[in-house]
Amino acid sequence: MWRGGNWKDWLKEACDQLQFHPDLVAPKNNKAGEACLKHASWKDKAKAEFMVRQGRAFISQKEPNIKSAVKKFKKAQKLNPDIDLNPDTEEIDKDPKIVAQQLAPEW
Repeated sequence: MWRGGNWKDWLKEACDQLQFHPDLVAPKNNKAGEACLKHASWKDKAKAEFMVRQGRAFISQKEPNIKSAVKKFKKAQKLNPDIDLNPDTEEIDKDPKIVAQQLAPEW
């Protein structure tokens, strides 16, 4: 699997395999997630969905970071204007601030 190719090929393979792993979107691992966004050659839709998961991770921390979550949601919308910021609901949620506040525990 790792023979041949170059570091970008290896990184893309690793990022593709770990794209849905919760540790990759965790704020403490921000560098790993950002490396995947930059170098894994994901399509904009995949990048946007990943950013939504990053935003949700900011909210699910012990001390939720609403501001960072909203920033991630807005970046996701720039890549995919039709993205649903809260796929857990039936309707398509588009307002970053409202979604962040709805997802955050009492703060």
